Amino acid sequence: MDFLRAYSYRILYIHLKSSKDGITTPFLVDHVLATEVVLPILSENNVPYIAIELEAQMDKQTCFDNHEKSLAYLKEKGLLEKK
Repeated sequence: MDFLRAYSYRILYIHLKSSKDGITTPFLVDHVLATEVVLPILSENNVPYIAIELEAQMDKQTCFDNHEKSLAYLKEKGLLEKK
């Protein structure tokens, strides 16, 4: 995290993948790169674009459900507010 803190002022875009133990996950879960630490660092340093890649799914409803689970995860961590 020290590297991210030191150089985040140079980041314009970051692409993160959702995974646990090296295996992609269909929605956001706790993992080695602590989302609750990384996202505030990026926010504090005005990183304008953050993409979080979720595992691909075969049908639209599963994609929608996984997106909702990911949003719930971010809200639970205090990283996203419902407006």
